[in-house]
Amino acid sequence: MSTTQSQADVDFAAAMHEADSNLEVRRLMLVLTNVLTPACVMAVSDCLTGASPIEAVAWLPRAVVPIAGALLLVSGVLVTGVVARCHFGLVVNGTKLKKVETGALSLRPLNWLGVTTNFVALTALSAALGAMCLVAGLGHGGALAWSAGGAVAALLMAWLPVAHARANRLCEKLDVHWQSGDTSTELRAEHARKSLDGTSADISVVVVMAVALFAGLFNALTNLGAIPADLVVVPSPETIQRRAPFLLLLFLLCSLLLSLRILVRLRLAFGEYSQRLAALRDEQDPTAMRWRLQERTYLLYAIVLALAVATAVMLGWERRGPMLGFAIGGALTVAGGVWYPLVLWRARRKTPVASPAPGPSQPPVSSPPTAPTT
Repeated sequence: MSTTQSQADVDFAAAMHEADSNLEVRRLMLVLTNVLTPACVMAVSDCLTGASPIEAVAWLPRAVVPIAGALLLVSGVLVTGVVARCHFGLVVNGTKLKKVETGALSLRPLNWLGVTTNFVALTALSAALGAMCLVAGLGHGGALAWSAGGAVAALLMAWLPVAHARANRLCEKLDVHWQSGDTSTELRAEHARKSLDGTSADISVVVVMAVALFAGLFNALTNLGAIPADLVVVPSPETIQRRAPFLLLLFLLCSLLLSLRILVRLRLAFGEYSQRLAALRDEQDPTAMRWRLQERTYLLYAIVLALAVATAVMLGWERRGPMLGFAIGGALTVAGGVWYPLVLWRARRKTPVASPAPGPSQPPVSSPPTAPTT
């Protein structure tokens, strides 16, 4: 092995492991957000509808709305900072991997439809909900609460392009220190396998967290009618019962739609990594971008779609009655059912399966010719 190839392998392996670390932290941040959000909403619902608390926390019902709002707001800001930092690391190490493989520095703009962008959008929604609850709990509801939520969401979404631009500038500075050259096939195959495993883990986490979010908010909705009319709380029990169902259902529907978008993007990534791994084995994977009704990822996607449809029905019913609810739910069922296979069909047309022959110094990785399970 030449010195250049050895150094290229070292740089490639270091970037690969650092990228894996950032992906794992990003995944945990999604878990944190989708656990804390329903927990805070359920805490508000349970506190306002439960029996009189003990004397030590008798003040809690009057302050639970702004407290929960502040928790969601602060945690949303902190989680966005962590995710933005993870994205910073992913951009730097992803660019380094490309430089080692191709020998050219390739700086890319932010993908506004990417997984990280959607993760930040989910967190921004949670923080916006917290801001609205905080403002309303301090006695400033209506337009001011909606404005506060919109401002928080916009500011958090602006964090990601700033981090992306900083990462690109750092890549330009580090470019001279990155050694390019032929990396071993085994190392590139390991990277493809790690990427497949990470994508599968992301898919599972997104589905489980979407179910947790739905369960928590659905439980809170069922308790709103039990808030005592004479309870001294801001906003008033009548305002909470009138406004909270629409706000929670809208938040839940937007979150589930974002989760569906993440699942589709992850499925595309899974197909890309599957094709890359097959090429390294001197094989082809014609099913990588092909939709099948019984495929695992599509069934997981269908679970989240079913929750989104149920939420859409409830939201339409709450606004205008059952006719609108079932109309919106039916439209979402059809649109969501065909969106997934349509995206895969378009991706298959744009990126036909290729199987380049390996060079004489890079033999294919020996492995059974079985396609990864999607």
